[in-house]
Amino acid sequence: MAEPRHNNGFTLAEVLITLGIICVVAALTIPTLIQNYKTRETVSRLKKTYSEVNEAIKLAVIENGPISHWGLTNSAYDTSEENKDKHIITDETVKSLDLFLDNILKYLKVTERRTYAEYGQLNDYGIDSYTILADGIIIDGVHFQSANCRAKYGKIENICGDIYFKMYKTTPTADSSNGVERFVFWITDTGLVPRGHRLAEDSTDAFEKNCIKGNYKYSCTGWVIENGNMDYLKCPEELSWDGNHECK
Repeated sequence: MAEPRHNNGFTLAEVLITLGIICVVAALTIPTLIQNYKTRETVSRLKKTYSEVNEAIKLAVIENGPISHWGLTNSAYDTSEENKDKHIITDETVKSLDLFLDNILKYLKVTERRTYAEYGQLNDYGIDSYTILADGIIIDGVHFQSANCRAKYGKIENICGDIYFKMYKTTPTADSSNGVERFVFWITDTGLVPRGHRLAEDSTDAFEKNCIKGNYKYSCTGWVIENGNMDYLKCPEELSWDGNHECK
């Protein structure tokens, strides 16, 4: 008499339950993995852009002298009755911003440029004027609050103005999220310094006030450059310049 055959396979119900569990786990973990990847990519791209643009400025300084000698002017808005509420920058500001970019962009690979003279008189923080670099990084704003480069913030001296970088090639706008995909650097007389650098802070709680709890997310730039992460988006309550530099 033949021995009974034993079926060691899975039933349809067991397979469906297993697939359901896999789908649930994937739904919970894949978004986190994607976000972590994008964050690492953003950090890498920001550091690369910082290095390349900083080097371009240094080369421009070798060619033209310190930025304070470039003949730039403080950024200003047209205060005439007709334009005082429109945030239109003056013709002098337009020339100054384009001159600064003319001097540094010759040392960078550029795929598209919309000059301030052609597009950007709405304001100096980008909007219609922008420059797209070869890797898709966007310079979407330049502003000079001290064209003679005599401003100081904390221990950072010789500050001339600001430059804004947007990390991804989407429609360039000035209201992109600072500290998430848009980052700000000081332009000094001889190079760039990330906004929010701890040497620039007058007190140890400035990072908490500005980057973590405040509206001035541009001050997160220094954290990203120095610590190589954006953990202030995940565990802000755990971080400080003098304590933890990453989530536990």
